[in-house]
Amino acid sequence: MQKVVLRADALNVDAKLAKARYQLMAAVNGLATRREQLNQLLGRELTTQFRVDPSPEDDTTKITIEKARQQALENRPENRQAHLKEKQAEYDRRIAKAEYLPDLSVSVRYIGMSNVEVLPENVTSAGFYFSWEPFDWGRRKDKVQERTRTLEQARIGITETESKISVEVGAKYRLWEESSLLLKAIRTENEAAAEDLRVMRNKYKEEAALLKDLLEVQAQNSEKNFQYQEALSSYWSALANLRKAMGDSQ
Repeated sequence: MQKVVLRADALNVDAKLAKARYQLMAAVNGLATRREQLNQLLGRELTTQFRVDPSPEDDTTKITIEKARQQALENRPENRQAHLKEKQAEYDRRIAKAEYLPDLSVSVRYIGMSNVEVLPENVTSAGFYFSWEPFDWGRRKDKVQERTRTLEQARIGITETESKISVEVGAKYRLWEESSLLLKAIRTENEAAAEDLRVMRNKYKEEAALLKDLLEVQAQNSEKNFQYQEALSSYWSALANLRKAMGDSQ
């Protein structure tokens, strides 16, 4: 109507509008599916309507990679299981080495008899039992060596488990750091886009800008806001994955 755009420009806008409507429909359908899935997990009617709180700003908790790895080694069940296997292997080796020691038993008995004239009234006996196998043809030695190898394997398993956990926590920590920096950058861009929109609205009110320019700035502002919400969601997902790798149950 203002004769500032061509027919091709109008068709391009119509195509973008149709694509935006499709994206909106896909988002609405995805939200409805996830709402039904959550209702199913909670044992509620699938049609139960609810709203969730928006994602808060980035967490102010200070987490270092050293602290994250230390907490993961303390909390992860596979690491505790590896240490238990080491203790069990150590006990088995001690039991195998104890077979070299001789068995010595001591017993003391006391018997009191009354109203029996032909036998003494009090009888006390003591005895020792000593057992030792000097020749076993290397059986005990082989058993101790086998238990020692099992212990060494258990210790190697601890090292491998701790290394695997440390690598996993390090990767999750770096992803969280990257998402945190990206969130800060996109937040600044979103604030700049909001300021540009405010300025353009004032210009349009004063007839110093065209409606086309205002709509473009509005579209850019909406895009930046969408990118900010995506970055915020990615940040919290990365933090949740990090805490899961740390063995945090909260």
